Amino acid sequence: MTDENIAATHLITVVEGGLRLVFNRFQLSVTAGPDAGREKAFGQELVQVGTARANDFVLTDRTVSRFHLKIDTVGDIITAEDLGSTNGTSIGGVRIRSAYLDGDVLLTLGTTKLRFRPLGDQAMVDLPAKSNLGGLIGGAPRMRQLYGQVTRIAASDLAVIVEGETGTGKDLLARVIHDLSSRAAKPFEVLDCSAIPENLIESELFGHVKGAFTGADRDRAGIFERAQGGTVFLDEIGELDLELQPKLLRVLENREVRRVGDGKVIKVDIRVVAATHRSLRALVNKGSFREDLYYRLAGCRLELPPLRDRPEDIPLLVEHFLDQLSARDPARQVQRPDDETVEMLTRHPWPGNVRQLKNAVERLAVLGEAGLEGDSQAAGSGGVALDDAANSAIAMPLREAKDAFERAYLSALVRRHGTDTERASKAAEVHPKSLLRMLRRHAIDRD
Repeated sequence: MTDENIAATHLITVVEGGLRLVFNRFQLSVTAGPDAGREKAFGQELVQVGTARANDFVLTDRTVSRFHLKIDTVGDIITAEDLGSTNGTSIGGVRIRSAYLDGDVLLTLGTTKLRFRPLGDQAMVDLPAKSNLGGLIGGAPRMRQLYGQVTRIAASDLAVIVEGETGTGKDLLARVIHDLSSRAAKPFEVLDCSAIPENLIESELFGHVKGAFTGADRDRAGIFERAQGGTVFLDEIGELDLELQPKLLRVLENREVRRVGDGKVIKVDIRVVAATHRSLRALVNKGSFREDLYYRLAGCRLELPPLRDRPEDIPLLVEHFLDQLSARDPARQVQRPDDETVEMLTRHPWPGNVRQLKNAVERLAVLGEAGLEGDSQAAGSGGVALDDAANSAIAMPLREAKDAFERAYLSALVRRHGTDTERASKAAEVHPKSLLRMLRRHAIDRD
């Protein structure tokens, strides 16, 4: 057998008939605190530690946050990262945000002392021999591992949380889960929680009856009723107002809804897939997302890797997007990039991930250049420069063109007004809360 490191992402082992991911095993042991004596061995990519029952290593220490710490394995490197805990994580008396774990390490979480110890052996996970799954494209180890998880999860009826940066394809992943499930013949309904005004979101979720509020001139079914028997995809669930979260929890627990303005209970049979570019665990720690709702949604957690972590997939994605463009307009002469151009695309960091790559490839095919020169201005926002977004809009579907323009517009707005939300919202002629929701949706930092 031969060990290889693919794109510095994961160790894999070549075995007869396929590939396997390799993880160095380690043990976590509580040496001091209320849980002293508790220990567990792991051989997996991600291990979460905290008091919430959704963690891999659950503690009872009240000075430990609900989602306190995560331990990541990337190749031969294992890191510990604090998840925004209240009391922090320390090594040797020094509070850390992220640190490499090399050899025996004693971590302090609140009053708990947690020992990390390598076990000196390895765990292996079989990788499916696939370079795509439905609309998801990529043969990198992390994608192939994801395909295996999705195939197993889709066969169940568990709620799913999909996490990943803007543009990684969370909507595609939700659709794949639906298409592979027993609900595939039923509706697939989508609601972007960050794009609906606060005064309409409850109606969009649960529906309303005529006269329930000003403008309600007829009865209307909400997304759960419309998806009867199928799947509801709640995009950017982290933006859902805290006051509405208990109502969503009741739908998930009781499988019933009440339309706004109506006391009648309507039974629903749905599966929920939720997505966010933010860390729901961090939001739970801050108190802005309900822990009980998180549990209900997180029957399974899936994470889409950013494109920079799987550059070997870029040539495959380029070909896929060019084929899509040719299929949409067979009469158009699509320009295929040469090897040097593909290599340039492979080296690019792609802050906007797969969505940005698709836009660049379509621009390249139509105009002969990818329009990446303006990326340095908008790299922190995950978008393209304002003029690039406008010039390349004709190469995109309308929804993506609107998204690219909005992201570029907001980036320019923040560069002009900085942290002055009031002035920026007046310039954009939107409510300050709506502006903040849009900035969060596009992961645009105002600092």
